[in-house]
Amino acid sequence: MIYELKFSYYEDNSENNDEIIIAVYSSYKKAEIGKKKFSQQPRFKGKEEFLEINEYKINEAEWNEGFWSCLLYTSD
Repeated sequence: MIYELKFSYYEDNSENNDEIIIAVYSSYKKAEIGKKKFSQQPRFKGKEEFLEINEYKINEAEWNEGFWSCLLYTSD
């Protein structure tokens, strides 16, 4: 297993949305320590509830069917 530490923050004002994979750890305990450490960083402080730990099996597909799409908008 691996443990992904991710930050996903969304508001009605999409300019403030923020999503990032912060780190990947070899144990849940290490991921918890990382979560505690990163929760003190200015980017995440006050938004600790948006830090999440996800568990994945190595060498196994996580998404087995369907599709996912993302629309990216840029300002010109």
